[in-house]
Amino acid sequence: MTRLQTRIASLLRETEIRGVRSTDGEGRVWELNGSHAGVEQVRSQILAQVLAARLPLALAYDEDLPDEPALAAHVFADGAGAFQIRGEPPVGAMRHWLGYGNWQLMSPHLPPALQDLARARPESVARFVDDHGLQFVVDSFHDDVMWIIGLAQ
Repeated sequence: MTRLQTRIASLLRETEIRGVRSTDGEGRVWELNGSHAGVEQVRSQILAQVLAARLPLALAYDEDLPDEPALAAHVFADGAGAFQIRGEPPVGAMRHWLGYGNWQLMSPHLPPALQDLARARPESVARFVDDHGLQFVVDSFHDDVMWIIGLAQ
């Protein structure tokens, strides 16, 4: 695991909030389920860690470019439903834009084909990360009510 994956795993392991749990027994695949304040805070903390790392970030999201000025210098279209995130955009602005859910954020690139990881078994999420050489993936379910996080070994 890289420093980012270690920080994310540590944050999730230390979280004692209903709705946050490891689903694979190894701490590589996590579920953040629900929309109560505790889970929302953990989501924001994870996104803050990811953005602060300033890694190459790829986002699959079937929305238009954000019209929020705070994101204009950070979010770039990279094809239909594909975006690159550069620098360190504000977490609140990103959470607002991503609030509809149905997106996948990963590093360092988008694979040739995406999978519905929100409905996948934990071993499939881990295999997706490994097979595509990803450092991590975050898959947001509809309305952003559930996140599945897969971390590299």
